[in-house]
Amino acid sequence: MNVLVIGSTGKTGLELIKEAMRQGHAVTAFARRPEALHEFPTLNVIKGDALNPSDLEQAMVNQDVVLSALGAPLGQPVGKVRSIGTQNIISAMKAQNVSRLIVVSTIGVDESKPNMGFLARLFIPRIIGAE
Repeated sequence: MNVLVIGSTGKTGLELIKEAMRQGHAVTAFARRPEALHEFPTLNVIKGDALNPSDLEQAMVNQDVVLSALGAPLGQPVGKVRSIGTQNIISAMKAQNVSRLIVVSTIGVDESKPNMGFLARLFIPRIIGAE
C-alpha cells in the first residue's frame, strides 16, 4: 500500500513512518524540513507545506492512504496548521481520488484542553479515558 505521512518530522510522524515501513508499505513522507528524515535512506520524501494546497495535491499522486500527524512543536503556538492543513489535505485527497485518511490528534491533552468545546470536554474522557 502507498502511504503518505504528513507531519512526518514530529515524534508521532516518525513513529508512523517506522511502523508503516516495518509493515512493508511504500511510504512517502511530506515534510517542510526533509533533512530531518536522514535516518531513513529508503524513504521517499517530498518537501512541502500543508498550508500550501498545491504541495499537498502533488504529494497525493498515487497514494492509497494518508496518515496525518499535523501539529505544532511543543512550546510553539499552535496557529492554524491543524485546521487549515486538514482542510487542504481533504481537498487534495478529493482532487487525486484518495479516499482513506487517518488523523492523529492531541486535542484535550495538556494546554489544548481549554480549547475543546463543551461536548468534547464532556464526552472525550468517557470515550478514551480520563487523564
